[in-house]
Amino acid sequence: MHIPDGFLTNRLALSLDVVSGATILYAARRVKVDLSGRMVPLMGVLAAFVFVAQMLNFPVLGGTSAT
Repeated sequence: MHIPDGFLTNRLALSLDVVSGATILYAARRVKVDLSGRMVPLMGVLAAFVFVAQMLNFPVLGGTSAT
């Protein structure tokens, strides 16, 4: 999601950063434990799909846009 500067309060942005960081740490640990050699190419293909899907933007309320 793309939002203009100052749209979120600093308090909200910081709390969302903390939640995002915790989620990334959890996902990284799960991948380290559960990853098999066959999953690496699939993860690459899915990453490419997400990258391409992010090119589609449509406007939503308040001057923001969503993917």
